[in-house]
Amino acid sequence: MVSDQEAAVNLPHVPDSSAIPRLLHLVESSTRPAQVTAKHLAANGFAAPETKRLIKFLKALGLLSGAGVPTDLWDAYREADDRTAVLSPAVHRTYEPLFADGIDIASATDEELIGAIGDIAPGREVAQQVVDTFRALCSAAGIAATDTMGRSRRDVIDDVSRLMQFSVAEFEMARGCLAQDHVRAAIVAAWSSYAAMALAHLSADDFAAVRGPSPRRSTMTISELATRTPGRELIDLLTRGELIDPTDEPALVEMLKLRNDCAYPTLTVPDRAEGIAYLNAILTRSGLLAEKALT
Repeated sequence: MVSDQEAAVNLPHVPDSSAIPRLLHLVESSTRPAQVTAKHLAANGFAAPETKRLIKFLKALGLLSGAGVPTDLWDAYREADDRTAVLSPAVHRTYEPLFADGIDIASATDEELIGAIGDIAPGREVAQQVVDTFRALCSAAGIAATDTMGRSRRDVIDDVSRLMQFSVAEFEMARGCLAQDHVRAAIVAAWSSYAAMALAHLSADDFAAVRGPSPRRSTMTISELATRTPGRELIDLLTRGELIDPTDEPALVEMLKLRNDCAYPTLTVPDRAEGIAYLNAILTRSGLLAEKALT
């Protein structure tokens, strides 16, 4: 019989839950690899000491087979128009103990979630990692999303904080990719860094400009908004909100085009010098955006 402690430890978790959106973004945007290895993750900007644990996590979630080969779930998530519909069942299946007790995931405290997986002291650190990982996945899967009209300013501030952290992490990923001459991956990650910062600057009235009149967007989590807001729309919103100079819009459109060429199978093969120039351009524009007040 499996004990509560064993069950808790066996629930998939990563040391730093900020890796979750980055991992999912890798599934969404990268060319399907024949096999995901520690070397593959390191080449895409993930810290080498943690790559084996991240692969174990992807296997437990069902995105990779035991041999590290992308599964049908990987393909379904990558190709889906509504990725939450693909990810949500996988999260429910993988973290069944956290749903089995009828806990209200939307309002549950960390202590309540830890209680749902048993008393695993002295493994408090592991328990917290499980909970943090679970929360990050729930956010990405749209689980327990509530009507934005009921969200507080604190919720929006937390979202902005997550976006800024993601922006920094993506730029670090871009630098890591460039250091290993993975220029296409570096360009994609660099744009993601800028897009996250741009979205953070559109947070007024709970991201009202981004949500618009769409009922579907009104209940989207920040992770969903970040992945489903087209880059061209984001540029338009920045221009209309006077967050960028209109004269800079054409250059951003060209940068977005190069990002898209690098994200999908094309003949575009930028060299290292182009990659360096692109990252510098992103850094410059991020700096200009950072000078604008967050609302």
